[in-house]
Amino acid sequence: LYHTLAGGPFAGDMLRFNGSQLIRNTGGVDTVLLTIPGTGPGGSTVFSSFLIQRDDNSVLFGESSSNDIWLVPLQPNAANPPGVLVNVFFNYDAVLWDMNTMLVSAKTDNFSGPDNDILAVDLTTGATDQIAKVPGASGPIALTPDGDLLYVTSSLAFPAPPNSSDILRFSRSQILGAFGPSELALSDAEVVVGGVAGGSSMVVDAQGDIIVTIPGINDVVEFPRLGTEPARTLLQSGSLFPGGIQLFGNAGFFSPFQRAERATIQIFETDFFMTAQVRQLTGTDPPLTVPGQPLPTRTLPVPPGPPTLSLP
Repeated sequence: LYHTLAGGPFAGDMLRFNGSQLIRNTGGVDTVLLTIPGTGPGGSTVFSSFLIQRDDNSVLFGESSSNDIWLVPLQPNAANPPGVLVNVFFNYDAVLWDMNTMLVSAKTDNFSGPDNDILAVDLTTGATDQIAKVPGASGPIALTPDGDLLYVTSSLAFPAPPNSSDILRFSRSQILGAFGPSELALSDAEVVVGGVAGGSSMVVDAQGDIIVTIPGINDVVEFPRLGTEPARTLLQSGSLFPGGIQLFGNAGFFSPFQRAERATIQIFETDFFMTAQVRQLTGTDPPLTVPGQPLPTRTLPVPPGPPTLSLP
């Protein structure tokens, strides 16, 4: 699991989790932020779930072996150590709802249960609140620029039937109304993209394009907002599994063919054996072509100085 910090005094630092320790790298220098109790040399390892930046000075880290969600300072010390915020069974993914609350996708009723939960977690007390239940296995979540919540459904069958996932949307007003005793269901959600081949992680850029890593076929696919354009494959990872995905830079706007107005997509890829790597995708300048004709190579010189306009 890798994450690049996006703001504050540690902006640009890379965080990584190696199965036992959460490490911040600054210019090639490692600082251990967290060591999971009982892990490390001679001990066991745990499976990471998510890593999100809470603010300029702390991150939220989830793991699904002991099922703990940690609040981790980016510069821990004796007076400000990392600590377990809450234990959420089989936590899978999370987003920051506001500075006091995060939303967590988790399979709290174990693999045998019929539903996946979306929970709100208070970042001060660790108290949880059921927001929604969706049939199936765990899926990733993301927020749109308007504050709506997106969720990728996942079949309980393994392997999942082809193209059996949907990208659902719960509106911001629905989520706000579900705090407290209310609870949302599948029938409350809108299907924004149907028949998707799955989804292990997801981000949404500043104009509402949805970018999903798809296991099995190991692709990264972009679904333009409102169906204005067909889906496009941004990356084929081949034998590597595309895991966590992050979008950062230039206000979160990603376009494969607009380099001047782009964000960067960062993807963690692994084969779960020998290879673990971070890949970054950025847009490129679109090629200019004239069908059937070569482009001229000469340029017209423009003299220096202010522009002039001559009228006959």
